[in-house]
Amino acid sequence: MSLAWFHGSLPTSHANSLLEEHGMSNGLFLVRENREGALVLSLAFEKKAHHISMRKDVRRSCFFVDEQAMVATSLSDLVKQLHDAGNITVGRDMIIPCALTKAIFCEKKLGSDGKRSDSTGARAALPPTKPAPTAAAAA
Repeated sequence: MSLAWFHGSLPTSHANSLLEEHGMSNGLFLVRENREGALVLSLAFEKKAHHISMRKDVRRSCFFVDEQAMVATSLSDLVKQLHDAGNITVGRDMIIPCALTKAIFCEKKLGSDGKRSDSTGARAALPPTKPAPTAAAAA
C-alpha cells in the first residue's frame, strides 16, 4: 500500500506519540495496522487519541468503519469519505468524532547505511492518491 497516511504495522503507543508530536489538533490522523494486521484509524479529537477499527469485507470488496454509516470500494475512498463527512453517528453511537483534516504522512527514506527508515510529517487536508494529469500528459 503506497498511501502516504498509511503507516503499516504500528503499535497504538507509537500512533499516540505521533499524534502528540504533531499537536493533537482535531482531525489529525494516520491509518495503521495493529498487531493482528487489522486496519485502524488513529485520530486526534479534543486533545485525545481515538483508535477506530476499519474493516475490509473481502466477499463484497469494500472497506468500512460501520456498515450502517459508510462503505467504500477502497481504503483511500473510505479515508476521503471520512475527510468529507465530518462526524459520523450511528444511532446514539459516535463512530467518528470529527472530519479528517490533517494527515500524518509516513515517508520511507534510504539512509546513508542503505537501510530504510521512516520519517513523518503532517500535512493539511488529504494527499492526492494519484498524481493529477499535467497539461502535457493530457495533450
